[in-house]
Amino acid sequence: MQGHSSLRAITNRLTVTPAEDLPRICGFLANQLANCSLESQFSDLKGSSSSVAAHKLKTRISALLQDRTASGRLTAAVLIKAVVENGGQNVLSASESWARGLLGCLNKPDANEIKKLYLVTITRIFLLTQDQPHLVREITTPLLPHFIKTCLGLIKPHETQIGGRSARVPSPLLDTVLKCWAQLLPQHAPVFRPELARIKAVCHGVVGAEGSSISSRDLAIRLLCLLLSCAPKNSLPQEWSQTATKIINSAHETADNLFRAVLEEYESNDPARQKSIGKQDFSKEPRLAGNDSVGLGPWNGIHQGSMRLSALLTWLGSLLSTPTSQAVAVPVGAVIDLTTRISAMTDPPSPEPLRYHKEASKEEKEELRMYLPSLHVSCLHLLYVMCRKYGLLVLPMHRSIASQAIGLLQALPSHEGIRQGVYDIFGYLMEDSNPNELALSRDQVAVSVTECCHDLRRGIPGLDTHTDANDATDGALRVKPDHTRSSAQEKSTRDTRTSPWDCGVQASAWSLLPKLLKRAPTSLIPRQLRAEMDRLSVLLDHREAMLSSVMRPVLSKGGKASTPSLLPFLARSAGNDLAVEALFRPRMPVIQIGASAGPDPSVSQLSTDQRSEERDPDHADDASSQSDDSMSEQGSSSLKDDGDHETGEGVKNTEDRGPVPDIGTKKRTFVDIAETPEEAVPAEEAADRREVKRPRPEETAMQVRPSAPQGDSMVEEEATEPKLTSSRIGGVSQAQARLSASQTVFEPSATRLPAADHDGEDSDDSEIPSIDAGFDTDEEEEEDDDEEQ
Repeated sequence: MQGHSSLRAITNRLTVTPAEDLPRICGFLANQLANCSLESQFSDLKGSSSSVAAHKLKTRISALLQDRTASGRLTAAVLIKAVVENGGQNVLSASESWARGLLGCLNKPDANEIKKLYLVTITRIFLLTQDQPHLVREITTPLLPHFIKTCLGLIKPHETQIGGRSARVPSPLLDTVLKCWAQLLPQHAPVFRPELARIKAVCHGVVGAEGSSISSRDLAIRLLCLLLSCAPKNSLPQEWSQTATKIINSAHETADNLFRAVLEEYESNDPARQKSIGKQDFSKEPRLAGNDSVGLGPWNGIHQGSMRLSALLTWLGSLLSTPTSQAVAVPVGAVIDLTTRISAMTDPPSPEPLRYHKEASKEEKEELRMYLPSLHVSCLHLLYVMCRKYGLLVLPMHRSIASQAIGLLQALPSHEGIRQGVYDIFGYLMEDSNPNELALSRDQVAVSVTECCHDLRRGIPGLDTHTDANDATDGALRVKPDHTRSSAQEKSTRDTRTSPWDCGVQASAWSLLPKLLKRAPTSLIPRQLRAEMDRLSVLLDHREAMLSSVMRPVLSKGGKASTPSLLPFLARSAGNDLAVEALFRPRMPVIQIGASAGPDPSVSQLSTDQRSEERDPDHADDASSQSDDSMSEQGSSSLKDDGDHETGEGVKNTEDRGPVPDIGTKKRTFVDIAETPEEAVPAEEAADRREVKRPRPEETAMQVRPSAPQGDSMVEEEATEPKLTSSRIGGVSQAQARLSASQTVFEPSATRLPAADHDGEDSDDSEIPSIDAGFDTDEEEEEDDDEEQ
């Protein structure tokens, strides 16, 4: 009901408001439409109030789309996008007329910002139809070719007058069109195939143009990589390999002209590249007269040549990172060969300075040195993209990649882009490879750690980074207290777990620090640098770095930690963290010794079965039966008391383990127990004996067991054996309770008492107590019950 009233209110507002004032409220109306359940409103049956309101809204939007003013068309585009995104399949199936109307609006003389909105809305409609094949046939397939042709007309360069001469400038709609194409091309590659040549020409012009912005160049490169999916069936791997080879050859061709002033010591691994370059004319600027291997136009001068080489490296990295539908052959060796050549172009303070031709002018040398760092940054980005994309497939190249990265860091430690690229590469290599196999020296690791700590030190508030050499060597971090920070700000700083920097060199250094502490060999990091890393982890509240330092301390030759642990600081900073909680207080599983839910009924059942098997009914008489009945009642009650007294400790099968001594007194050795003669305990006193207070360890006097009463003389001595077994069962239970309380485990089976001889039987039979033949059983009780009945 609320959605129905909202639709009526929005329709009324669109009707009564003049078209010139609608752009001011169209954003508010679009938000209201997004909050309504449009799918249920547009899915109602015809004739209902909701369907009437939805029909009025669609009619009003269509009228605004055909309005004469740009304000009305702008409002219609905004509302169409909101309705299509939230209306569901019913609205989307009826959006063909809106898509055609928006395509017609692209040819009208509206502002560029309004046309961008038209392009975004049309693209959104096409994207929403991808999961519906019938909508693709009805809407996307008929309208997308017309959309591509219209966009090609919109992005033509414009002629303008600059400084009294005419110049061609790119269209302001270029970036928007390239974004729309990049979103639609992966799902509709066959539709783009007829216009493939024209789209490639546009992209090549953007990549090769000097005045193109970085965003436009990156979008054009991305679209060129996606255009490979327009290749005919089963020809994608071949097209991909040819494109990669052309880009690498074009990069070498550009470098031959750009680095002509340098005497290169580089030797390519490719035999095709091992050829001498012709004599250069240093009276003219370095340039490329015609198109290169990939179809880019000519360039002139060091500036344009460096921009061209950087664009080619970016193109190659984008090609490597773009997913393909089929397997392709990646020229990893050629890529490493190219980056090695460019990375070797390092000037002082590198250990091996460059050598130049005598004919090269000083201006050309200085200009080349100015653009070399940007080329190095592009190489590092290319190497990082290749490592991240292919992972362990390029494991044999990890040593070469690490060598190039650390060489650039040693040559240009002051360049921020180079430091960020090296941090990214080292962070990946530390995680996915063995640091010991990178063949890094102690000085090389020290350089990377020093620069990482230097970048992180700048993130500490109030710290003066321009300290003298002695302070930097000693690792002294002088932090000025900031009294302006409130307690809430300090708490939010302590609670944060992510980097305080979203991007940049500090964010890369923040990510590298815990990886160095966790994976880098401790023998390659000097003690002062390790102390500096620990200080920065504490001062920056870097929980992951502190945890890595705690888990991987520096060990001395004796195997002990040689540096102070950061465990107290970690506990203060991340006490509520689950990993830290598990480190401090590990929850080991509780081991219960002989515990069960209750007394084991199998013991009494087994004893009953044995008595029934060994019982001889021929020697029984009425008097002995009655005596046995009374004795059976006493024994069963004694067993019942034992089960109640055990309180879930569980009764073990003493028939299998043999007689177990009463170990109620502590500090009593097994030898003494073995030498103590067994004494039968009557069943009447078994329960009372278990209730007697346990003697203390310091008491030396042994308790004297009471003798059997004379009233039971009619019972033979053998009849007391089951009662003795019952008493022993209770003693074992009490002993187990005492053992579980003191957490001491004994193995009674290891020291069994010597069994007494019973009528010449062997030792094995002595472990099973003899049972009186006249002792009662369950069968006899059943017979007595039958007689009574």
